[in-house]
Amino acid sequence: ISVSLYCLADLAHIKGSISDLKGTGIIPASAVTVYSIYQIPMIWIWEDKWLEARPLTWERVPNLMLDVPAGLPGKAGESRQIIFDVEIPSNAKPGEYKGKIDI
Repeated sequence: ISVSLYCLADLAHIKGSISDLKGTGIIPASAVTVYSIYQIPMIWIWEDKWLEARPLTWERVPNLMLDVPAGLPGKAGESRQIIFDVEIPSNAKPGEYKGKIDI
């Protein structure tokens, strides 16, 4: 489950949590790991002879998954993503499950 939050103002601690998932059985909240996708600036140097030479630029790489218990900072005008990774127990019954996500 992926949730994206667009920040209208600076935020200090963006966190996510989830309740038990209830349906034909229960998938406990403890079966869910909450990660944050954090964008970090990185320099990319293109050395391939087929690409045109270009100056070094900073590009944002949005694929670093972090477990940030204190929460992520959010800057106005930027998005933050929170991932809820559900490990479905082997004894879970098939069916529709519902729960509550808090951000």
